[in-house]
Amino acid sequence: MPDGMFFQYRGVSAHQNEHVGSVFRAMFRTFKPVRVLEIGTAAGGLTLLIRDLLDEAGCQTTPFWTVDPMAMPRPYLEVDGINYIHADAFEPELLERLQGYVAKPGPTLMICDGGDKRREFRTFAPHLKSGDIIMAHDYAPTEEYFRGVMFSQHWNWLEITEMDVGPVSKAHNLIPHMQDEFQRVAWACRRKA
Repeated sequence: MPDGMFFQYRGVSAHQNEHVGSVFRAMFRTFKPVRVLEIGTAAGGLTLLIRDLLDEAGCQTTPFWTVDPMAMPRPYLEVDGINYIHADAFEPELLERLQGYVAKPGPTLMICDGGDKRREFRTFAPHLKSGDIIMAHDYAPTEEYFRGVMFSQHWNWLEITEMDVGPVSKAHNLIPHMQDEFQRVAWACRRKA
């Protein structure tokens, strides 16, 4: 596997391209979310990285909720500022609670990085408010782009493309946000206009 995939952050695996932190850091210079919801925690390295980047950007009071059904110990996520929920985000009662959390006033960062990114993106997009950002990992504009530009170079997994993101974005007035930068680390990034 090429260098730069699955790096460790604070000793915890982050299933990300090693440059993901610099792109999130750049986003947080101008976008200051008042809440974050991450679907798909994995080991938790990205969760810790984003929590630290939020703190660095002056967003120490921004709550970060992360939801994952996979049973694995993550004691390092039991810290102030992170609410780790060990459950399936699509359980009806929890889903309603999460959608309400996203819809609260103030800018929300919605991170789709669980087991069904297409469903996550489709499910949460209708609840976004103007200025909110929604993201999906393991993204490439097309499968051809992924095979020709990304695979074995930047990222080796493809789970969502513009064919999935585009119609939802059009239906809910979502426009690309820092997409060139996030594309290099395999993320779709859309802002609600």
